[in-house]
Amino acid sequence: MWKARVEERTPKLLIKALKKATPKPILCKELLKQAYFIGKRALLLNDLGLAITLIVKKSGLKKVIQNFLAKQKEILIKDTIKYNRNIYTPKMFYLVSKHLDTADDHAEYQGRIYVDKDYDKTDIFLKDYVEKNNVQTIQSIIEKPIYMFVRPNCRHRFVALTRNEVLNCDISTLLKKYNMIDVYDKDKLKKQHIENRLNQYHRDLTLFKKLNDYHSIPTLYYMINHTKNFIKHSYL
Repeated sequence: MWKARVEERTPKLLIKALKKATPKPILCKELLKQAYFIGKRALLLNDLGLAITLIVKKSGLKKVIQNFLAKQKEILIKDTIKYNRNIYTPKMFYLVSKHLDTADDHAEYQGRIYVDKDYDKTDIFLKDYVEKNNVQTIQSIIEKPIYMFVRPNCRHRFVALTRNEVLNCDISTLLKKYNMIDVYDKDKLKKQHIENRLNQYHRDLTLFKKLNDYHSIPTLYYMINHTKNFIKHSYL
């Protein structure tokens, strides 16, 4: 009975993701109850994103949700590629950003040009460029085992390019033109990390307070004070 109620009221996308990514979820019943209790209130506030965030925080399902979001991102990127392929002036090439502090397994794939697997092979100049430069398809680096762009915490991005841009410019020029090289700056990254963390704490605090105003429970009271403490120490 209880399980049916959870499946009925918990966000459908989340339940679908759980069933797909975790056929036999190793979940503590009490934790899932708490997740349902908090998530239900978030849904009453019409905030699906908050519901999922709170459920993940309370039940330890971070990896499951990351996999789910990565799949959604992959679908979005593939839809973008399909769109670029069919516009009036097609964009068949993709320039990937370059980061000096990237993960080792992504290093060899960054700062390069890739082509849509369904590019116009009747274009002699295009086909010659791809074959001569051994250009890989953009689809090949998005999918397993590389997971460029879609892997959790991957900061790589891409820009779509027309045939003329690629055929008439070298890669280094294009990287500079589109500001696709990120220089590693330890102090800047540390400051940015602190700012991002503080912003997230403030967002969490606001949302927890909203939920608490709607229905006060000990869990929310604890989370509000816990978040306030994080904010306080972040400024030290």
